[in-house]
Amino acid sequence: MGIGGGGLIIKDGAEYTGTAHKITPNSKDPRTVIATVKNSKEVLLITIDGRGEYKGMTHKDLVSFLKSYNVKDAMYFDGGGSTTMVARNEGETKVTVQNYPSDGNQRKVINGVGVFTTSQPGPAYKLYLSTAFNRTFLGESMSLNLRAVDENENPVSIDKSKVTYSVSGVTGNFEGSKFIPTSIGKALIVASYEGIDVGYEIQVSTPVGIRVEPSNLQVSENSTKIVKVYGIDTDGYSMPLSEGAIKWTSSNNTVGATNNTVVTKGKTTALLRAEYKGVKANLGVIVGNITNAIESFETNKASWGGDTSTVKGNVIICNDEKYKYHGNKSVKMTYTFEKSQDKQVAYTLFNTPIAIPGDAMSVNMWLYGKKQGDVAKIEVVDSNNKKFYLKLTDSIDFNGWKYVSATLPEEMVLPAKVTKFYTYANSVNEKKTTAIYLDHVSITRGFRGKSGLNTRDDFRFDPWYKKTLQGPKDGQYMINVVGSTKVSSMSLNKEAVQKIGNQLSNQTSLVVMAAKNNMSLPLNTKSISYKNTYEITDYANTV
Repeated sequence: MGIGGGGLIIKDGAEYTGTAHKITPNSKDPRTVIATVKNSKEVLLITIDGRGEYKGMTHKDLVSFLKSYNVKDAMYFDGGGSTTMVARNEGETKVTVQNYPSDGNQRKVINGVGVFTTSQPGPAYKLYLSTAFNRTFLGESMSLNLRAVDENENPVSIDKSKVTYSVSGVTGNFEGSKFIPTSIGKALIVASYEGIDVGYEIQVSTPVGIRVEPSNLQVSENSTKIVKVYGIDTDGYSMPLSEGAIKWTSSNNTVGATNNTVVTKGKTTALLRAEYKGVKANLGVIVGNITNAIESFETNKASWGGDTSTVKGNVIICNDEKYKYHGNKSVKMTYTFEKSQDKQVAYTLFNTPIAIPGDAMSVNMWLYGKKQGDVAKIEVVDSNNKKFYLKLTDSIDFNGWKYVSATLPEEMVLPAKVTKFYTYANSVNEKKTTAIYLDHVSITRGFRGKSGLNTRDDFRFDPWYKKTLQGPKDGQYMINVVGSTKVSSMSLNKEAVQKIGNQLSNQTSLVVMAAKNNMSLPLNTKSISYKNTYEITDYANTV
């Protein structure tokens, strides 16, 4: 037969060095290859995934890979986003995509190679037994998927009434093609059909923890939403739990859950607790909008916080069309910082403090900056008159409007109120006069400091998890990944810079600077920096 393809890769067992069409030979990309094997009637159809989560191969990588399979001749098909492999799994009649096309879905291609059987189906010759997970929990139902093929690998229909199952290693009951374990341990399930047996190993345990997905839920009033609950075993694996086995309790009688379906009534926030065999997890439910506006300065006035020997300024309500984000007005604070190595602060007093309701998780606002580089904070006073100083941004390094946010600490007693906005600089090399505009303050509703709600915490059930890391040994190596190390509003002395460099380099083989803004650090190990572009770097066996 004949089919269109790309250039030759291997010819007569050696790398082909003649003229051939090779696309991106030096890049690690997805590849599609057809090859023959020396002294064999085998033909290899190969796809290699690349981009995104997958590494891909260069042309040289591919040559070495093919030689390891004793390939005689090999040729490219269309690779890149066209790289696709479909096949029928053992005992199944439907073909499915076996690889991960780099486009995220299948691309239309001009041609391809298909392999089909012409033999007629015969009697069952071999069995395949599988489950969605090879682990389960005590009392959880496990569905068994039994398939059969004939001697030519054609799928064969199974008469389920003639199938028998048995188990060793644990006790349990079979209900049709479902197994329900009644003891824990390693087990072997055996399926028998027409004189053919097949075994399948499983692990039965009790959960050490559970998690709810999603752990934070936003829903409309008088509506429902389905969540999933997963059990976590002693090895850190997660498996879905049957809905009816979960016991739900709620902190609020307007929100409830039954069989993993959350039901809401009025606008509120509620903490739902899922319980399964003595282990628990929380689900935060926000009914209604997550973000609510609380101030746009249409009527609320603001005042300058006062002059000092090095700081002068004023605050006005601004009507300028350019400097309003929402409504008709914004707050403008103009301030001057003198040349000084001391910390200088400019602040705005809100004549009517901005009320923060009891269901708030963070305070947000829009700032119009002029790249002055100063830190921006707010002062918040809680119900116990305790003051909190919350950072909105490390540096006003933007020109124009930007959305900034501060998370409310767990120890803050709500409701609370925002009393001041201020900026500061730790050192100023030249006298400067600048301005910043404030508008459209809002809160994000949610739950503060609740374990597992805002970030997943099921890592704590993993037996390999360590709170602190030991130094590398016996061929191990350590990679440090660090965010931005340069903040324009902060000037570090040489000793501090040296300390940062030493900490990042200590017992480390590679430092990854994962942000665009980085200072020059005295690193005594290899480092790579984020360049705002797609890039793959190999280090040992880490990509």
